Amino acid sequence: MPVVLQDPQIEVLNRQREIVARENPNPMDPREQREREEAARAYSAEKEKHFVDYLMDCVTTSRDAKADIRRTQDECWRVYQEDEPVSYANKEPWQSRVVIPKPFSAVQYGAAAV
Repeated sequence: MPVVLQDPQIEVLNRQREIVARENPNPMDPREQREREEAARAYSAEKEKHFVDYLMDCVTTSRDAKADIRRTQDECWRVYQEDEPVSYANKEPWQSRVVIPKPFSAVQYGAAAV
């Protein structure tokens, strides 16, 4: 069986990392530490209502931006579930209504056949 020798440089580098880590347990320099502490104090001074309002604004903006997409998805889902499309509610009784294929029944029949 061949003997595998490790490179001694790897062992020296690992030992060097251990010594540096033991001497300097905090990897941040004093300037970075001071900046982080200042930022933490600034956040703690803020009112919670500010963050809640910001979150609610983000949620409202997201919901409003996707309103058209969600409306279209909802209409497609209703058609798939074989409900009458919402647009039919605006038709007069004398107007003709297009026959809609039944996609849900067709999918269920196809799935049962397989």
